[in-house]
Amino acid sequence: LGCSRPDAPGMPMPVARLLVVEGNTRPSGCIRRTGRERGLYAGAAGAFPGQVTVDICYPADVGANLPDAGGIDGYDGIAITGLSLNIYHGGIEIAQQIEFMRTAFTTDVPIFGSCWGL
Repeated sequence: LGCSRPDAPGMPMPVARLLVVEGNTRPSGCIRRTGRERGLYAGAAGAFPGQVTVDICYPADVGANLPDAGGIDGYDGIAITGLSLNIYHGGIEIAQQIEFMRTAFTTDVPIFGSCWGL
């Protein structure tokens, strides 16, 4: 895209890091509508080669290795996908996602949420 830093003309922009928070467990995220949304978020980085990297985490998965607040601070933004799970059904998957987002909200990282993320 030929973007350069305004504070250092001619120097390339630093790579932005985006964390996509998948609202489903891995199996359901692969087959439901939200899996397509996740792909859209991650695929958007393809429009900015070398300028955006995307990591995907699954807080609904039991035993998921999730970043703590210090790890989240290393991201430039967070996008929360939709989900097939329902908050009214409760359960460990929902509780884990809520706890992860509580942690995310303790940081200064901008957060965008769609569907579940709202």
